[in-house]
Parts: sequence; structure tokens; C-alpha cells
Amino acid sequence: MLKEIVVLSGKGGTGKTSITASLATAFRDRVVLVDADVDAPNMLILLDPEAKEKRAFTGGKKAFVDREICDKCGVCTKYCRFSAIDDGEVDFIRCEGCGVCAFVCPKSAIEMREVRSGEIGWAETRWGPFVFARLDPGEGNSGKLVTEERNLARDLAKRYGKDLILVDGPPGMGCPVIASLTGVDLAIAVVEPTLSALHDLQRVYSQASHFGVKVALILNKIGLSDEVSSSIRFFANGHDIPILAEVPYDEAVPKAMIEGISFLEHGGEAANSLRASLKSIEKMI
Repeated sequence: MLKEIVVLSGKGGTGKTSITASLATAFRDRVVLVDADVDAPNMLILLDPEAKEKRAFTGGKKAFVDREICDKCGVCTKYCRFSAIDDGEVDFIRCEGCGVCAFVCPKSAIEMREVRSGEIGWAETRWGPFVFARLDPGEGNSGKLVTEERNLARDLAKRYGKDLILVDGPPGMGCPVIASLTGVDLAIAVVEPTLSALHDLQRVYSQASHFGVKVALILNKIGLSDEVSSSIRFFANGHDIPILAEVPYDEAVPKAMIEGISFLEHGGEAANSLRASLKSIEKMI
């Protein structure tokens, strides 16, 4: 049966991607990997991927004016709250694709057309199929793009007989996080011992619980603050959040990143700690 895991952090810089890459290494014979940080994807750096398919993502619409019909009456300019259309000219940077201009145009001179918002595709890697995507600068619909990534990952899992989808989730709490979280079997929160990360853990737990998703915790970079680490453990114990691993701060992790490999492949204290959590992860899905 196909299982799905998303790795979240609430913010960037906690080590989420390096841990996701190491988990992909551990589950390499059975996994389809997804980079759901569509605003700033970086998993490609570690993978040396061989692209198989890539296509445009059309996530939204823009207004287009038929100049033969438009008489520049100014009604569209009056009602556009984004100041995106004036004198029959559309500013595509400002246009949010809401369609008000087309609705109010007395000449029906404005048409809403789908436009490119980014790209999506997949590649072969040493860990198995890898789904990637990127939004173009200034474009929206990141949640829709993440949903398309997950659908593509499910198709690939079926095509290649994989039973696990591992999603490197986006940072923050917005639409792409919701799109990466809903319907998964397990959310793994990666938290470093800082006060902001503790707050982010609380938000991840609240959001995952809202969607009925189990949450587990990997406490990363242990040793930075014993006091905050204790606060994180206290929160986890109080909310029945299993702590899968306490990964020590290890110089082997940045060295592995420089070499373009996961830290599980590199070895060291951090690798040993994460490797010990793998059976616990399998039990939770």
C-alpha cells in the first residue's frame, strides 16, 4: 500500500532538506521523492538528476484586451483594485487574474486566458524518481502546483512499483504547506533548539492536527541550547508527539552538502542518530 510522508519545519534553515535527503537515501529502493518548496527548490543540488519530463505549469489567468473592440472607455480601470489595467493596456505584473475587468467591460473586449506560472517535471536520481517544480518569479497558485507534484508522484509510484512518497515540504504555514500536508500518513517536523523553532513546531502541530495527520519530531542540531531543547521535549511529551531522533550538531552534515551527498551517505554522529530512527518511522506509517 502506498504511504506518504511530508517533512516540515515551519521555517527554512532547520536542516529539513538535508534530513529529507538522508531519509530518501535510507528508503532508496522504494521511494518517490518530491521537492514541494516550489518558491525556492534546492533538493536538485544533492541529486545530480537526469530529467525525464518537464512541462509548463499554467496555474492562473491574465487579462487580454482585444484592441479592435476596446474603445478605452476606462470602466475596467475604474474597477481594477490592483491598478493593473489602464487605457486598454494590461500590466501583467500587477494583474491578479481576478476577472473583474472582463466582467465589467461593456464591449466584452477583455478575455481571461491561462498563462504560464512555472514548470513541473520529474527526473531519475540515484534514490529513485524525483518530482520537481518551480514557480516563475511573482506568480501565485503555489498550492495548486504542489498538488500537481503529489499527483505526479503517485503516478510515478504506480508506474515504477514504489510504495513510499517522501515530500520535502515548503517552509512557512501557507497554501503550499497545506497542499503538501493534507492526506499524508505522517508529518515529520524538523526542529532546531531555538525559540522561533519551538513556536514553529506548535504551529506545525496545530495545522497537522486540524487535518488529522499524525506528527512526529526530529530534534536537529542538539547542543545549540539545552534549555530550549528541554522546552521542545516538554511540548512534545505534552502533546503525544514521538521524538524520532535527536540529531547532534555534526560538521559532517555541511561537509556532505558540499560533496553533494546526503549526510546519511557521508556517515558520522548525525547519520548514526537518524539511522536509529528508521524503524520508528516505518512503524508510524
